[in-house]
Amino acid sequence: MISLHRSLFFLLLFCFFQQSGASAQQTTYKTEKSVFYEISGNGLRKSSWMFGTMHLLTQRYVDSLPLVMDRFNTCTQVVGEIVLDSNAAPKMLSAALLKEKNLKDILPEQVYQKTNDWLKELSGYDLTLFNTINPMFIQISLLQMIQSTYYSDTSGSMLMDDYFQKRGAKEYKEVIGLERIDDQIQALFSQFSIDRQTELLTEFVSDKNKSIRELGEMTRLYRKQQLDDLEKLMYDETYKENEINVLLYDRNQKWVEQLPTLMMRAPSFIAVGALHLAGERGLVNLLRQKGYTVTPYYF
Repeated sequence: MISLHRSLFFLLLFCFFQQSGASAQQTTYKTEKSVFYEISGNGLRKSSWMFGTMHLLTQRYVDSLPLVMDRFNTCTQVVGEIVLDSNAAPKMLSAALLKEKNLKDILPEQVYQKTNDWLKELSGYDLTLFNTINPMFIQISLLQMIQSTYYSDTSGSMLMDDYFQKRGAKEYKEVIGLERIDDQIQALFSQFSIDRQTELLTEFVSDKNKSIRELGEMTRLYRKQQLDDLEKLMYDETYKENEINVLLYDRNQKWVEQLPTLMMRAPSFIAVGALHLAGERGLVNLLRQKGYTVTPYYF
């Protein structure tokens, strides 16, 4: 099984599909049904390429997309959300540690028991082994276990974001992160109080079948490249508007300010979570607003 500690990086923003009454308003902007785009024009000498990843799938899926890998080979640098090096994992895990009370103190007794039972069912582990870890990390761990159990991609051993970076490094491409690990810690942990994390975990474990179905629906929509439906699912069933802004749109705005310089310097293969591409405030539209030609490719 892929390391739970390492997988934490890849699950930012793309994996939480439990009801929590989000009140954000959707726009009418429609993104093409594609997770793969050519970026050209606006002074670029060579095209760059942008691929929306699903952080739970492995290189098995990527290797089934020859068009994507062919264009990967034309690029001399790989751009990801962060650089996935050995220094990041301990820092992210440290941020997931509870500072005062332990998990059993924080969670209501019934929620603790439901979480423990489901964790044992999926992995054989007892929740007491994770008693110093915050509820958000527990939820992320359960999500990966659900993916492995019900929607297995087991012939791949490397999650796709990691795969692009490791393959790029092996081929002497420069690997660049759009943000630091501290930025991801802020988006994932710091903005959510322990009470809010507990609320999200409670909703997630309260209806196991619903959570399993929703992860399956997310996977199905991604494979069909239906970005607008994925964005709608996030609006309809997940975070509050201010949380979505921190997880998604504020980061998009920061990234789109960096990408022109990176793409001018060298043809880039940009691999970020697919929801970053979608909608009026997604990278596809933001790059078009800056004058680039952003062309969808289909497979």
